[in-house]
Amino acid sequence: FEGNILPDIEAFSTVLNPLQIRKDLYRSFYETHLNEIPEKFHHILRCYIPETEKFPCFDLRKRLLERRFGPAFGNLKRIVLAGMGSSFHMGLTARSIFQNLLPAADIRVVQPSEIDDIRRQIFPETDLVVLLSWSSTTADMMEFAKTLRQSRVVMIGITEKVFADMALICQKSGGVIPILSGEEVTVSGIKSTLCMLFCLHLFAVWMGQQMKTAGGWDYAEKLRQIPDELSSLVTDNGIKKFAARLAEKNARSHACILIADAAYLPVCREAVFKLEEC
Repeated sequence: FEGNILPDIEAFSTVLNPLQIRKDLYRSFYETHLNEIPEKFHHILRCYIPETEKFPCFDLRKRLLERRFGPAFGNLKRIVLAGMGSSFHMGLTARSIFQNLLPAADIRVVQPSEIDDIRRQIFPETDLVVLLSWSSTTADMMEFAKTLRQSRVVMIGITEKVFADMALICQKSGGVIPILSGEEVTVSGIKSTLCMLFCLHLFAVWMGQQMKTAGGWDYAEKLRQIPDELSSLVTDNGIKKFAARLAEKNARSHACILIADAAYLPVCREAVFKLEEC
């Protein structure tokens, strides 16, 4: 630096042409991501349940799982779903599906910050930990994964960022399931959280198949129908008009109170995140 003052930058104008393709113009990213969800679900199904297969197929280290938990995972007593924020809510939402498809296993949903001593609360011989994080870079999740590895606990990661820190640790254990959501701009996740939930349900079906429990095939068929049902939902003009009227009527409200029974409380908590962003 010579100490000379730089001249002011002259103003200029630029025209970008052609316009971006496959991008909704003059709409919020929230709405754009919402409309992407049905196709994202179709893509997930094409990758994990090809038309020639009846059950999901994941690139997991099945032999390691069988060495730890035995044939048909007979020694597996508990599945721990761990996540923070929205990922924690998705784990709570999916818990009932795991309980229905895996009645012999105890299903627990935790936030890593709740666990003081892994050696007293997670048991390597009988527990499988599923780590939920879109970015795989959340500090609590990375530290939790490192501690699980030191304790020789088998873990599986469900994430978008398969080359980030948490995912790389999980790759050396039970493996990683990419949620295939793509990038997301909104602060409170829209498509990413639902893609994670959808993959969690597929993983529950896969676990049911490995443990030879009933009901997995029927539930897999129901999952195949969800993308088309979602597509009808997000394109329903009646619902859009109702939402517009509701928003206009309550735009100046000082507070928004969400009420739900116990079964839908995790969804209610996630809705709070979405409304806070608005």
